[in-house]
Amino acid sequence: MEHSARRGIIAVMATFLKIAARISAIGTLAVAALIFGWQGGSWILAHEWRSFPISRALDLAGLEREAIYVTASASEHSYSFGFQTMSDWFLDLPATGFLVAVALVLLGFSIFAASQETQFD
Repeated sequence: MEHSARRGIIAVMATFLKIAARISAIGTLAVAALIFGWQGGSWILAHEWRSFPISRALDLAGLEREAIYVTASASEHSYSFGFQTMSDWFLDLPATGFLVAVALVLLGFSIFAASQETQFD
């Protein structure tokens, strides 16, 4: 009896994960489509592609990163491979691509949950 109840709980949790992941993936893809549509619209109207990096999305959300001050005598390009270099590189990636990648991961969770749901149903 206990084994049957455990299987039922796992099936319910898998169903919840499947539904939540699919809804989240759809919402994420909708935001990516809005950003891409805005970029395409500005490209058509202004003949200029306006990039929308992750850092700009975070700034609009009120999650601004700290400013980094560099002395005038410092070289323009720093070739050190530190945390700051990696975070700047990541934050300069296109937000649309990042959102599509997140949506694909969510869809993967949904597919995994669906397989678990049928296994324990």
